[in-house]
Amino acid sequence: MVFVNVSVNAKGQMVIPKVFRDAYGIRPGSEVLVGEYGDKLVIERKMSKKEFGAFLESFPKSGRITVDSDKDYAEELDLR
Repeated sequence: MVFVNVSVNAKGQMVIPKVFRDAYGIRPGSEVLVGEYGDKLVIERKMSKKEFGAFLESFPKSGRITVDSDKDYAEELDLR
């Protein structure tokens, strides 16, 4: 894990260090998500629509459930 000291200005702004911008593909106009995880502040690069689409396509299509009748639906509910 790499840590870099950064300063926060009077407006609450900071600069994401270049090493992280380069590593995570953060460019001018990129969006990031800021949140908390336990007692940590987290900054995460937001996926573009294209990246998100590719992410969804990476899931196997065979995992989908096909229901052909009310009986199949009831059986599926029982299994779950």
